[in-house]
Amino acid sequence: INTKKIILISTISVRVEKNSYALNRDLVEIIFKKLFVNSLIIRLPVIFNHDQKRGIIYDILKSKKIYLSKNTTINPLTLSEVVSNIYKSKKLRGLIELGSKQTISLNKFAKIFNSNSIFTGKKYNLTSIDSGMNSDLEKILSEIRSIYKNWYHKF
Repeated sequence: INTKKIILISTISVRVEKNSYALNRDLVEIIFKKLFVNSLIIRLPVIFNHDQKRGIIYDILKSKKIYLSKNTTINPLTLSEVVSNIYKSKKLRGLIELGSKQTISLNKFAKIFNSNSIFTGKKYNLTSIDSGMNSDLEKILSEIRSIYKNWYHKF
């Protein structure tokens, strides 16, 4: 591939988890770094968007069983924040992690959205390292509330 710049979208799971998905993404990142020296890897945290039909946030909003500890921490982003941050970072190179500036436990997130989710499983720290571009958690929660009110209550 002959290009000036390429961005690889990855996941913070590479750093915080040791499952097959994370190991596979780590391998992809290693190969990518060797092939595209002047490019950028962006690791994403837990993400929410209104079309989502699975994932931690969706499952909590739908009061589904969560296979993680209630004390697991996240620093989520909405899809619109991801797009905005990718645009802002397009001139960077190397590796950055995106996420909200503040963290929140899954239990606190569930309480904010009156979820009846039951938590079972291991505690993880599913938070990104601050890249200096991270978004405000209250802004993210406000956007999720708006989407939740307008979208999820229709079903």
